[in-house]
Amino acid sequence: MYFAKFTLNEELVRLIEAKDLNEIDKLQKLNESYGEKICPSYVMSFIQINPYPGHIVIHAIRRVGPDTEYHDTLYRPKGIMGGQDYIDKFPNAVHHFMVIANTRNEARIMYRYKGKVQFLKNLKKEAVLNV
Repeated sequence: MYFAKFTLNEELVRLIEAKDLNEIDKLQKLNESYGEKICPSYVMSFIQINPYPGHIVIHAIRRVGPDTEYHDTLYRPKGIMGGQDYIDKFPNAVHHFMVIANTRNEARIMYRYKGKVQFLKNLKKEAVLNV
């Protein structure tokens, strides 16, 4: 899952790299500070079901260069994280988050769940809210 684009700033970088906060606290602060479009509350609710140590990981920020096929969109249909991001480094994690940023400091959070789940979106309700 990819969420909305936003401008990467130093405050966000410090938050992601903070050693004194656990991953859930970091994600809560992201949601509170930057809003639903960047880190939706339905994802926050989902990741807090059956928590155990090491079940969530926020990977280091991945910066992509202008020669990368997804530099402008910060989206790749096949995904951006590979096996080394999951199995090799974090074998117990089931919730993976990564901030992808380009050379213009545009960024997007990518979320990957190592399991099976589907989120449904209520388009009718959203249409009413956007009127």
